[in-house]
Amino acid sequence: MRECIMGVMARAIETDPLQVFNYYVLDLPLPSIIPVAFPFKTGEGLTEKRLLSFKSISLPTMDMQVKEIQEGNWPFKHKVPMGFVTTGDVTIRSAVPPLSMDFYLWFHQVVYGKFGPRRNLTVVQTRADKLTPRRVILLEGCWPVSWKPGGDFDADSSEVSIEELTLSVHRVEVVPGDPT
Repeated sequence: MRECIMGVMARAIETDPLQVFNYYVLDLPLPSIIPVAFPFKTGEGLTEKRLLSFKSISLPTMDMQVKEIQEGNWPFKHKVPMGFVTTGDVTIRSAVPPLSMDFYLWFHQVVYGKFGPRRNLTVVQTRADKLTPRRVILLEGCWPVSWKPGGDFDADSSEVSIEELTLSVHRVEVVPGDPT
């Protein structure tokens, strides 16, 4: 039986909703010919023994193409699936350190058609310990469609400059993680 502390019921970890600040983005290279999307962040992560970190990543929507059907003289229309799915875009935001070149390099790979610009990214939602995967979202066939090199400049502000990279995503897959 769960204990009640000061009127608040304890929650089980396996049934808690996932929290949006516990995540990592993994940049997994394809076999030797295609480089990673974020070489500077990957190198920094390897030397500091940590995974890639970003301020935020917006996940794409998936929409099914539907057709509206009117049957005979029935007064109500209904929709049926047509079988085609479109996937929305992903936007990754990151603070701009002095040697930030990852977003720029990947965007220019697409512009000049170098190195096969499509990459597969993996977003891992973790438990509060930031170690145990609770859910894995695979973003397949990503490539940049827009890039903003930093925040707008304002002499009255002390905010950190944030760059943005918007990616087209071919397909999204969700894999459950460890439920315990």
